[in-house]
Amino acid sequence: LGIVDVVVRGSSFAEDLDKARFPHKAQYAVHTAACKARDVAAVVAEGGGEVPDVLISADTIIDLDGEVLEKPADAAHAARMLRGMSGRWHDVHTGVAMMTRAPEGLRMVASFSETTRVKFVALTDADVDAYVATGESMGKAGGYGIQGFGAALVERIEGDYNNVVGLPLHSVSRALARLHAAGELQLGADAGPPPGPRA
Repeated sequence: LGIVDVVVRGSSFAEDLDKARFPHKAQYAVHTAACKARDVAAVVAEGGGEVPDVLISADTIIDLDGEVLEKPADAAHAARMLRGMSGRWHDVHTGVAMMTRAPEGLRMVASFSETTRVKFVALTDADVDAYVATGESMGKAGGYGIQGFGAALVERIEGDYNNVVGLPLHSVSRALARLHAAGELQLGADAGPPPGPRA
């Protein structure tokens, strides 16, 4: 993506926005990503680290026929979510928010969402129990990770695989290129534009 010296910093935002406010659940993910970005920016502004050239925040959710599924609270919760998705399609929405360095600190310059359709195979109770026993469900929206053992649960996808992993790299790289072309992003004194399409 043309970015070096990457620092990963967790947000303390509670991720407790009222889901009923968002008829399109992808917008819930975008707003959550923006809140997480502002939370980290506030920490940086209070002396919690060097101001970065760009801050990228993301939030991924599962949309199962309008029901938002986030990270499971425990193994039993993960199992319930997986059983609910068995043999069905669901949407994976990732909201992305970007802030760049400005004289006053960090400012929000872009936000968007990416959606990928995913269909699960029909799962038996044994399938669900075996997957949950791997421990991979915890910390993942919908209780599965397509980049791990969870790939065995997926029959097919329509859209960006990396979006299901948690960050739509193609869309992010395009957004960075647009920001760089518009003069809103400088990646170091001698940095050129990030790779990828300029459109």
